[in-house]
Amino acid sequence: MDDPYADLRPSLTQAGFYLPATEDMGTWKRLIVCSNGPPDYKAFGGRSFWVTLIEGIWYVATWCPSYFRLPNSDDLLSLIRDQLADTAGTYDFSAEIKSRYGLIPLDDSEVERILPDGRFEN
Repeated sequence: MDDPYADLRPSLTQAGFYLPATEDMGTWKRLIVCSNGPPDYKAFGGRSFWVTLIEGIWYVATWCPSYFRLPNSDDLLSLIRDQLADTAGTYDFSAEIKSRYGLIPLDDSEVERILPDGRFEN
């Protein structure tokens, strides 16, 4: 399978952010992005969240978890930069970021349908 994040990785690394893992979720993969990482830190940390590209649509989520669809894929890099540099709480995207990027929240049924957690299925 091609890496849907290949074009994104160099831009984020050059911006000073860290990409510790691409996690296989069964039928889809997510890219974890962090504000801190080696060699300056012993582990990845700081602000973090994840992004995924499914059928040409970008989704972003926090560890809270809060799940959103990003309506304009051209905004992805800017959204990642703004979220990782934000000083608001880390549990969710700030109201300002949600508004600026038009993040569309997903309800539970959409999450189950679009982003099923298949990590533990055989």
